[in-house]
Amino acid sequence: CGSSPAAPVPGTTCTDTAVPDGTHRYLVTAVYRSWKSAGAASVAVAVSSVRKLALSPQPPATVTAGSPLVSFRVQLRTVSGADVPEAGVRVNLGLGANPAGGTLAGTTAATTDASGMATFSNLSITKSGAGYMLTASSPGYPDATTSSFTVLPAAATKLVITAGTTLAGSASASALLGPVTVERQDAYGNSVTAGSTPVSLSTSSGATGIFAA
Repeated sequence: CGSSPAAPVPGTTCTDTAVPDGTHRYLVTAVYRSWKSAGAASVAVAVSSVRKLALSPQPPATVTAGSPLVSFRVQLRTVSGADVPEAGVRVNLGLGANPAGGTLAGTTAATTDASGMATFSNLSITKSGAGYMLTASSPGYPDATTSSFTVLPAAATKLVITAGTTLAGSASASALLGPVTVERQDAYGNSVTAGSTPVSLSTSSGATGIFAA
């Protein structure tokens, strides 16, 4: 007991705390002065010290909507922090905190290689918002969660009329149309507030009248 101590263990019980991962059998030998008697070997005892998933690196504070996130690595670790070289363990990566209702796009499931590491390299989020977090999970292991980060809108690519209370009326010199709200959005429908863009209104009808303000 205790990885085969040099001296016998006094008493009839002991706690073995230094057993490497793997399958082991115990053989108890009773010792009294010069007399020894070995018992039969125990049944097989499976020992595994895997206690956590280590997710790295931490995401940057801000990322751009639709842009690839950094490559994330999930390593199997013992409770003491040593790497566990176990291949074929399925690991999933998903959104832990999802403040804006986004979707994690890309390959979100991977299996560990011979060193016990699973790699995720083609992930992205298209919905802007603050407070996102990624969570790695695998059956039998506690989840590992990243620090929070913000997804910023991409560059503005379109103008969208988001509100218009009155868009029809009789010809008049008075203000009868609107108000009309026009929003700049990126390719994913996120509102873009940074910067400014001149906006003008026109009509696609065949009438000769024009807008007046």
